[in-house]
Amino acid sequence: MERGGRAWQGEDEAEQELFAKYMPERAPVPAYLKPTKLSPTASAVRDLARVLHLDWKEEDGITSDILSFAWETVQRFSTQIKPGEDRSLALSYEQFKECAGSIKCVTDKLDSCLTSAVFFALTREQQSGQCSLSSHKFFDFIMRKVNLGQLRLILAMHDEEGDGYLTEKELQAFIASQMPSMPSLGALDDSFHETYLIYASRKFMFFLDHKHLGKVKITELMLSDILDEFSMLRDENPAPKRLANNWFSVGFVARVQRIYSTMDQDANGLLSRNELSNFSNGSINPSMVDRIFAECRTYSGELDYKSFLDLMLAREYPTQKAVGSN
Repeated sequence: MERGGRAWQGEDEAEQELFAKYMPERAPVPAYLKPTKLSPTASAVRDLARVLHLDWKEEDGITSDILSFAWETVQRFSTQIKPGEDRSLALSYEQFKECAGSIKCVTDKLDSCLTSAVFFALTREQQSGQCSLSSHKFFDFIMRKVNLGQLRLILAMHDEEGDGYLTEKELQAFIASQMPSMPSLGALDDSFHETYLIYASRKFMFFLDHKHLGKVKITELMLSDILDEFSMLRDENPAPKRLANNWFSVGFVARVQRIYSTMDQDANGLLSRNELSNFSNGSINPSMVDRIFAECRTYSGELDYKSFLDLMLAREYPTQKAVGSN
């Protein structure tokens, strides 16, 4: 046993020597890879430069005059396929190239919309077998792209840290800035404004804050269906059925508020275990209530409004990937 023990010890020492020889200490992280802490002055200069850059981008954006000129040019080069129908204008590939050249002579801000790749991509989407492109479809594409660019700029302006993310507070500021341009929210009571911001921002955080960072990546936000759902409120005459199923609509908000008010029997703004047991007509079982209280943040042993919204989102959108409460 003694010899075996010594042999084992010798092998261990030899292993340590080999490890020390071939696995040197980890090299230090290069200085340029380490995060640097800016001085207050440098931080202020950085923030000012960012604001000035965004202001310049906004001033240098695509104006309504440019869009009007583009539409007039598209109409001028188009051919009317069906006489008497307003939306029957179309562009052949040759007409598209002439139209693009005419627009490029005046402005270069629409160049990304005037390529051959755009023409053939949009004609494939038509699925009509025609080699011509609907003029209205083409201009709708231009408008969507311009609107996305403007939206990206607006979101960047609300990104106070400039890190490509929006915190829940920054999301609420963005939502507040968009509300005046949304006719569908005209019936919203002024006293409910702050609560609506919490309500609306919660859906973005619930589904898009995948890593529980307390913030949402702007690129993911722009690609999400949730932003499209919110932007639908800009329509002056949205389809009633779509509006009724829209989380951000006044009708949906009112329904959620009625449920919360009914459950909050002592009207203290929080939900106790007994009050939560009435969720979804009492279909929630006691073990689920215990799990919810174990997972969610509580205040004096009760759930707040945000946790309730998370439950509502999980119930209303069961097939959509959800992220838990912060």
